[in-house]
Amino acid sequence: MILWSKKSMGIIFDLDQTIIDSSIAYAERHAKDWHSVYQLIPSMRPYHRIVSFIKLAVNMGIKVAVVTSSPRPYCEKVLEFMDITGVITVCWHDTMKHKPDPEPLLLAIDKMGNQEGKKIIVIGDEESDIIAANKIDNVISAWAYWGNRKDMINSAVRPDIYFQHERTLLSFFTSHGLDTGVCGMQWRAEGIYYMYDYYPISRKHDVLSYDLFQEVKGFSNKKVILSRFCKCIKTFNFGKNYGIFVVPSSQSGKWNEALVNYVVPRLETEIGLIDCSDYLFRYKTHEKQAYGGDRSIQSHLNSIKVRKRIPNRIDGAIIIDDITTTGNIFNACRELLAHQGVPYENIYCFAVGGTV
Repeated sequence: MILWSKKSMGIIFDLDQTIIDSSIAYAERHAKDWHSVYQLIPSMRPYHRIVSFIKLAVNMGIKVAVVTSSPRPYCEKVLEFMDITGVITVCWHDTMKHKPDPEPLLLAIDKMGNQEGKKIIVIGDEESDIIAANKIDNVISAWAYWGNRKDMINSAVRPDIYFQHERTLLSFFTSHGLDTGVCGMQWRAEGIYYMYDYYPISRKHDVLSYDLFQEVKGFSNKKVILSRFCKCIKTFNFGKNYGIFVVPSSQSGKWNEALVNYVVPRLETEIGLIDCSDYLFRYKTHEKQAYGGDRSIQSHLNSIKVRKRIPNRIDGAIIIDDITTTGNIFNACRELLAHQGVPYENIYCFAVGGTV
């Protein structure tokens, strides 16, 4: 697995609705009443997690650029308001063509210098950001919709990655080896975490979701995503005597082979977990949720059992699955293990993807 480093990474952000919520000045910006816009800047709301991440990245020596379709005075005033320094800026008057043409992004990449082997990710909230990024080879396009959901909902444009929340972005970078201060797992419910937003293949989806699906379902020999999954789990502090359990598949007597054959042995070796991968057993086939099957906790309790005696030395449990939607199967498995004497508060649930 290749992890990113500060030498091999470049990050390009759009400005409005990606780094700062400037919607309060939408009418004035549209009318090009910049004097009024400047007066409204102190009332704009920065996305503080993103601002902190940009400062962290700059301090680590990562090349960060802000590419905006607004004029330079506005860009500089907004960056000054957020106390962001040390970034490359490309503004409206710096290029003849503008997004969705890739020229502004190409100029930013050129300003970063030393492009050999560099991985560039472009993060923006509008369709034009994604179209521009998708026209450039070896660039990852990322659609951030914490500040603008309207453009994404009805678009036929597909990015490499969707980022639902600011934290999702930080988790992504953590899973690629960059310490953002976020462990790399997203909180779905109490005791339940997932690594990446998962957009079902049958509906609107991104490239990351497709790769995730291929890897965890065993259609790919790659173990890039699962390796990151292990890395993120390891950031949690578990006790020494924790067992690792695999959620059984909907089909009786089956488990996800990628989790059983790759994730379990790796975590068993690297953090000393006790292999309990086949303890949770589906003794009666459960209709897939994707086909309209019952999603309730009770439906899972009616078809899963603990088929082996839990070792006395186990003080806690890690339960893993490929995709979580409602979290009900995790909760059912937790109930079963707790009934066998595993302290409920010491049971953690991790999925590679969380359905969006």
